[in-house]
Amino acid sequence: MDLFTLQKWQRTLLNLPLLVMAFSFHEYAHALVADKLGDPTPKKEGRLTTSPFKHIDILGFVFFLVAGFGWAKPVRTDSSHFKRPKRDLALVAASGPLTNLFLALFFAVALIVLFMIIDPNLIYTNYTVYIAYEFILSGIYLNILLFVLNLLPIPPLDGSRILYSILPDRMDKVIYFLESIGFYLLLVLIISGALDKILTPIISLIFNNYAKILQLVF
Repeated sequence: MDLFTLQKWQRTLLNLPLLVMAFSFHEYAHALVADKLGDPTPKKEGRLTTSPFKHIDILGFVFFLVAGFGWAKPVRTDSSHFKRPKRDLALVAASGPLTNLFLALFFAVALIVLFMIIDPNLIYTNYTVYIAYEFILSGIYLNILLFVLNLLPIPPLDGSRILYSILPDRMDKVIYFLESIGFYLLLVLIISGALDKILTPIISLIFNNYAKILQLVF
């Protein structure tokens, strides 16, 4: 049983640097992969950096903190520079969520290192250790959340770009239709609570698997 608890405002402050990191590296990954595949657009627009000042959308950032759903400044690409546009667009799209999954793994390793240095029982008796523990756990959870959320095949999420690369060209009308209703569909899912019902089981499954890996280590 936890002897310490975090107030909502404290957890929000704890999540601020984690969200900045998660959003910045997510967008940087898009820019880096696009650049490596021959598109100079992200580099010309200054997006080939991990600096949050180039990637954070203030409104989207605040929305994520308040409502659990938000956005960063999208990285623009020009598919005319790609050798295989459909495949390369899918690679660019997938790079962001995969980076968040990697960051979740990074925080999982950080937790292992923490417990190698410090007795895990101190979580319940030392407030500093408790804060470090909660910070790392939040890093794992938030990045898994961004990984799962962005893979949903709903525009403008990254999963929709991956879906487009799979669909045959003759299904262009389906793509245009999805583009036209994507934002509104997301809005309905958020307001109705359906998005949370979709995401929570998947996030829990991944998060618990991370936990099992940690248990094997210890």
